Amino acid sequence: MNAGSKLKYLISVVFILTLNRMSESQVTVQLQQPPPDKLSEEYLWKLTIINSTQNTLKVYLNGTVTESVDGKILDAKSKGFDLPPGVKLIQRSEIEPTEATYFQKEKYEEAFKKTGNPPAGNYTVCIYLKSQDNNQTVSEHCIIQVIGNISSPMLIFPSNNSSIKIKTPTFSWSPPAPFPAYQVKYKIKIVEILGNQSPTAAINNPAFYFNDNLVSTNLLYLLTYPVLSEGQKYAWQVTAIDANGKPIGSNNGKSEIFSFKVEKKEVKVEKEKIVFEQIADPKLLFSLPSTITGNLRYMFGKPPKSGQFAAYPLKNANIRLVGVLKIYDYAQKNFIILMMEIFHFNTPYINQVRFWQFQKPTITEISLSIL
Repeated sequence: MNAGSKLKYLISVVFILTLNRMSESQVTVQLQQPPPDKLSEEYLWKLTIINSTQNTLKVYLNGTVTESVDGKILDAKSKGFDLPPGVKLIQRSEIEPTEATYFQKEKYEEAFKKTGNPPAGNYTVCIYLKSQDNNQTVSEHCIIQVIGNISSPMLIFPSNNSSIKIKTPTFSWSPPAPFPAYQVKYKIKIVEILGNQSPTAAINNPAFYFNDNLVSTNLLYLLTYPVLSEGQKYAWQVTAIDANGKPIGSNNGKSEIFSFKVEKKEVKVEKEKIVFEQIADPKLLFSLPSTITGNLRYMFGKPPKSGQFAAYPLKNANIRLVGVLKIYDYAQKNFIILMMEIFHFNTPYINQVRFWQFQKPTITEISLSIL
């Protein structure tokens, strides 16, 4: 090749390289910044490409994620596709299938798959738009994403190992901290603790109550929900999730497990107080030890504010004299306190009743008054 031919060849090479550089500078790729504390493989493919040339280019995407301490943790590649002139918003379905290679699988791949997020750290995410013809990078863009330590929810009420008196408690918990900048939802699971199960073992039982669509940090347990049984022990747990159902925070977004018990209500049957009041000086005839005859009147409860007692006939109630508590002389009279048992509406009442008895024959008149 003579000197003239060599010069023409060099000029041609420089011209082609110049065209390539001009083409590359006319194609840009822009990654979408993920929400704070959020990073998953899908964000590698959320991007915009601008092709300012007049040509349709044959390209593919290569994405990497690098952690500041551990180095490269993910390398992913899309299938080839045609990039026409103009602005293109990439849809993952257009570039599938994608191939992803994880490094330090136990630490990163499992974290990505279980939680949709890597462990806490400082990450650099890069996307490279490459030519299918020569694998040369046409355009690239990198972003920095920091993943902090987010705690899982903390249970508040019912507190652990507590007893509650109502069957409609309000379950409450704290949100993940620091609180993410994206939507947080919650799942709550309540289970019965069977036999000698621990709360940790019991939480794997079939759910007594389950809700996976809570947007606030409390749940009022309604009467329409399965009824909480008195004397039964329960365990409960809350999980924080994002809009896609991926857990948020440590322990796969799960809170600790608390237990509580519904107290048994003690049914106290209060005896109806019967107050005996002297009314119009009723007269009774009695002879010891067991015969009482006459017109006995009584009333229930306390007198009304007017101070007037309402009197009711004893009617069909059964009265039985069960004992003489005290007998002594007072002002030349036999003062007798009798224990009477009264059955009214099938409910027994025992009251002490004071009688006055004059020193006369065995059968005599007596007056009834309050003790």
